[in-house]
Amino acid sequence: MIVGILAILKAGGAYVPLDPNYPQERLDFICQDAGVALVLSEDQVADALALQDTPIIDLNQLALMGYSTDNVQLATHTSDNLAYVIYTSGSTGKPKGVLQTHRNVGRLFDVTQPDFNFNEDDCWCVFHSFAFDFSVWEIWGALLFGGKLLMPSLDEVKDSQLFVALCQRNALTILNQTPSAFKQLTEYLVTAQQTLPSLRSIVFGGEGLTPSHVSQWWTHFAQQPTELINMYGITETTVHVTYKRIEPNAPINIGRPLRDQHIVLLDDALKLVPDGCAGEIYVGGAGLALGYLNREALSAERFIDNPFDIQRYPWLGERLYRAGDLARYDENGELHYLGRQDDQVKIRGHRIELGEVENRIAELAMVDSALVQAMPLADDTLQLVAYVKGAEASTDDTWLSQLKAALGEQLPAYMLPGAIVTVTQWPLTANGKVDRRALPAPDAGLGEQTYVAPRNDTEYTLVGIWAELLKLEHGQVSVEANFFELGGHSLLLMKLLAGIRTQLECELSVKDIFAATTIAQQAERVAQQTDVVVQPPIVAQPREDNAHLSLSFAQQRLWFIDKLNGSSAEYNMPVAFDVDGVLDLDAAQAALNSLVARHEALRTVYLEQDAEPVQLIRSHGELTLTLQDLSELSEHAKTDRLNQLLSEDALTPFKLDSDLMLRAQYVLLNYADHNQPQRGVLAFNMHHIASDGWSVELLSNEFMALYEAAVSGTEAALPPLAIQYADYAIWQRDWLNNAQGGAKALETQLNYWRETLSDAPAVHGLQLDKPRPEEKAFSAKGFTSLLPGTLSQGLK
Repeated sequence: MIVGILAILKAGGAYVPLDPNYPQERLDFICQDAGVALVLSEDQVADALALQDTPIIDLNQLALMGYSTDNVQLATHTSDNLAYVIYTSGSTGKPKGVLQTHRNVGRLFDVTQPDFNFNEDDCWCVFHSFAFDFSVWEIWGALLFGGKLLMPSLDEVKDSQLFVALCQRNALTILNQTPSAFKQLTEYLVTAQQTLPSLRSIVFGGEGLTPSHVSQWWTHFAQQPTELINMYGITETTVHVTYKRIEPNAPINIGRPLRDQHIVLLDDALKLVPDGCAGEIYVGGAGLALGYLNREALSAERFIDNPFDIQRYPWLGERLYRAGDLARYDENGELHYLGRQDDQVKIRGHRIELGEVENRIAELAMVDSALVQAMPLADDTLQLVAYVKGAEASTDDTWLSQLKAALGEQLPAYMLPGAIVTVTQWPLTANGKVDRRALPAPDAGLGEQTYVAPRNDTEYTLVGIWAELLKLEHGQVSVEANFFELGGHSLLLMKLLAGIRTQLECELSVKDIFAATTIAQQAERVAQQTDVVVQPPIVAQPREDNAHLSLSFAQQRLWFIDKLNGSSAEYNMPVAFDVDGVLDLDAAQAALNSLVARHEALRTVYLEQDAEPVQLIRSHGELTLTLQDLSELSEHAKTDRLNQLLSEDALTPFKLDSDLMLRAQYVLLNYADHNQPQRGVLAFNMHHIASDGWSVELLSNEFMALYEAAVSGTEAALPPLAIQYADYAIWQRDWLNNAQGGAKALETQLNYWRETLSDAPAVHGLQLDKPRPEEKAFSAKGFTSLLPGTLSQGLK
């Protein structure tokens, strides 16, 4: 295939690599998307390709000796012409083609040559698929400097024994590896007592490098004069962006940008983050691809206009590439890779960086390596699942218990994995990265427990409550199992307390559950309860139409603030969703009105009666979905106008005495064409008096179910609501006014806070640089500063 690639480039074309091991559907899509006119192949794979409507030439069947050996003269061809299109995975499920030029590849080797000193004596090998951009570095590194290039077979790539023998026979000097593949190679070298003495450079790329990847190398081969180089890179910025030489037992990072490239770390507002703080990687300077083939909108989204003053910072260039990776600069000006930005998940209100959890697990002496994923539970909430390879071969129950204990000392409770799955060997993709899809499914800790059956009526009842909440069979719940290790969390904890209250007529607290995490322990807590007044269940209350009802204390607080400040947007809850594909506006509006009909709080207004607030639930409410069409604007103008529309809506107050507590708009960005689907943004806004952060996810899921039902003309399979928020408000008032019930607890809490806050100042004592206004203006700016480490630690 090297002959084929050279022929394509010499003829003035650009090559599109097609890996015959890829799924047929992916190959067909690439050929169609790239408009491939001709495929060069070899006899052993030509038949297997079976491409639709694309002619294939078998290079082995051509009489090449009959052709001229003179170079084709291309007078109009320059280094700015397209060299290749490599397809990478796309978030929509369809791969996207990255357009790279001859100039970008040439300058990559110009700027790295002072670090590597490549020459004609070097021996390289194409270890990776040529549809993976690491191959660009491998192929042209050898050819541009006149070196030797090995083309190992697929068997040699997969079999470490065969690969090592190939490298030894040919005195390999430059080896390029993903960290996962290198770890397996090192394990073989150690086990088989083999060496690769000719190696002078090992270059890492493709995924994050951790100490566990290189620990065995330093232990067994540190005396070899082999340099280990860590290079962070992206297909869109021509293979490599940074360079860092790794030293034995030294911290690992990705180093500094290459000589003609620059990395700035920005926040969501495209502002520079302070040194030491995490920010998203934006790459400027040379090496940026032309964009994505047939993806103008995506190109504009990822290759953004330089937001900084080009006259002042000319080296950044006119464009920056948004990498989607997180990093931080240390005090030495070196970059530390922190993982993908989309690896940040939100679980029960906590934002968690999966990479941070992975690193903390991998730092433990008993752990060889780790990978963490966020996976859905039966109730569709997320839990962290840790895949762990032990430092030793044995990972029995004792080892697992010790690991959990160690993690409990290292991580806060919300970052602890809900399930731990041990692996003996990491499955790898064809590109040498960990194949996440091939990892075994977690068993949510069920396989880690010894089953103990319930021994009395209380334990039997608790087993039933747990099983219902955790979506398990009764026989899967041991009375010695840990509620949180089986998938329990703070939301389910509240349901657990409600179940205990209803079925056992006992009042336990959140503190009780955290102290008693097993059924056996909770049964003991229940047995200890005497003379405790049990909260009555919240049930639907009969009420007349157009009745004026009491507010809950939370509603009353928000109503009072609204009256005090005048209508303001400080308690607005805006949220926006990207919509890829056609949105049926009629179905969307019908779904929104079904939500309003389903939830009384969305059609409740708040009136004043005898100087006291009351709530009136309207019998119906009609919501109109507003359409904003921006499809005719340029990409830059679309972004500006979209931000303006979202900002205007977010800052528009709700009128609590007349408005629906929900409004929505759909902003159309572009219609579908043959290259990309329709794109838009669906934006909702609610007032906090009717909703909260947890409700947003619930309402979003219900909207999707109602929308799908409206599109298909069916009924949404949503369970009827047993109670409405007004029922809770009535219950709360009755309970807290009951002298034998919550009134005593309320008075106790009020007395505590009166005493605690008795000396609190009316306003804070922080020094101000401007006079305090008579009325709150809601105008502010963000200010970021670094605290000294000792002060920061002291505050914690």
